[in-house]
Amino acid sequence: MSSVLLASNQNSALINTLDQSPSKSNPQVYSLDKMYPFSSVQYVSHNPTNSSVVMGQSNTFDVLKYGIASQFVLEFEYNIKSVAISGEADANAAQTHHPALQLIDNIELVSSSRVIQRLTRADLLAIASDGDYEYKAGFNEGVGDGGDSGSAKAIASTTTYNTAFINMAFPLLANAKTQLNTTFLEPQRIVVNWSNEKVYAGGTTLAYGTPLVRNCLLHGRYINYNNTDDANLLEENYGDGTLSQLSYEYFDEVPSEAVALPASADSVFGGAGKEVEIKDTGVVSDIYVMLVPESGDQTLTGTGAVDHEELTELGRPQPIEEIEFVASGQTIFSGKAKRLALFGRNDPMSGRHHQSGASSTTNYTFPNGLNNVYRIQFGQETHKNFPSGGISMRELNRPIVRVKRSAYSGYGSGPTRNLKCRLHIVLRKHSVVTTESSNGRLISSINN
Repeated sequence: MSSVLLASNQNSALINTLDQSPSKSNPQVYSLDKMYPFSSVQYVSHNPTNSSVVMGQSNTFDVLKYGIASQFVLEFEYNIKSVAISGEADANAAQTHHPALQLIDNIELVSSSRVIQRLTRADLLAIASDGDYEYKAGFNEGVGDGGDSGSAKAIASTTTYNTAFINMAFPLLANAKTQLNTTFLEPQRIVVNWSNEKVYAGGTTLAYGTPLVRNCLLHGRYINYNNTDDANLLEENYGDGTLSQLSYEYFDEVPSEAVALPASADSVFGGAGKEVEIKDTGVVSDIYVMLVPESGDQTLTGTGAVDHEELTELGRPQPIEEIEFVASGQTIFSGKAKRLALFGRNDPMSGRHHQSGASSTTNYTFPNGLNNVYRIQFGQETHKNFPSGGISMRELNRPIVRVKRSAYSGYGSGPTRNLKCRLHIVLRKHSVVTTESSNGRLISSINN
């Protein structure tokens, strides 16, 4: 039935030329181009070395020598309001977005006494903003997001605990080639540093909840090979001495000062609360830009006091109108932030553009503000499992990110417009992690 098409193809100069290419491959020819060794998988729950959780302090988990660590997920129960707050029965009673994430200051991967990689709250938001819809949905549910701003959410109870699940998305675990071979490496630990950040959990009475955390566990996934495959792995990676692996890490620049959001969109770039100079000199593949309100910057009483619905915005990135990146007297990027949100995550290998989130619920917006995490991409690919280029900040003179903030309408009658935000800049940059074959010592050796 298709002979007429084949006959037409035979008379095509282009098809006849391409048919001679050595790259031609018939997908119906059976072959095993690549096959992984068969292995076992062990799921293990780790208890912290110090069982009680105290906000502002830390819990440490010893990574077991069970094989190649491919994933860690933190689980804990939390209650963000251990005392009753008047006004909680109000129709607009609400709680902070992603409250579980607000309880964490940062997480660290530690080898001996050296911090190899660290992820802050802002880093976890940046990572989630790069994920596909399923990843964002899992992140959203895992951190306990309550709903849209200014609408009724599940009111925090003084007795009921919720359960959080947070993926420990260390860059070394994102690539199978750099995952931790715990049986060979020196002892590894994961440290969870809890924050002193306040979490709003009330009604019309402006008061912060008193967070309580309990039953904290770290769930690990370990891969094991048989003796032959394991011996081959050790020989390939460590047989020649020191192993140097190209990975990446996240770095947070010092945020701007906290300034109240404007009633009308900014007309000029930069100024108080609207610019951050990049001091790091590393090789950067991406710059993440986000405008975040934090509890310590808000005024609860008197002049400049926030509305109770504004407090639901704590920790949630706010919309930005335009973004500008300048360095050495040259404008590298200047344009609408929405363009970056929708098409800034370029992926030429697949021909797709990944978005941090759209602006309407029907287009998969997530109420925790992931759509307001903007990324300036310098690498050629959006993927995280191989290096695709970047730029060195070493010789750039005064690289600065400036923004114009969007108009902020506030909430309630009035309305109140006193929500203060800081401009946060997160860098995703390349780094080299070195393992000494003689003792399994792991160090971060080069990052600029």
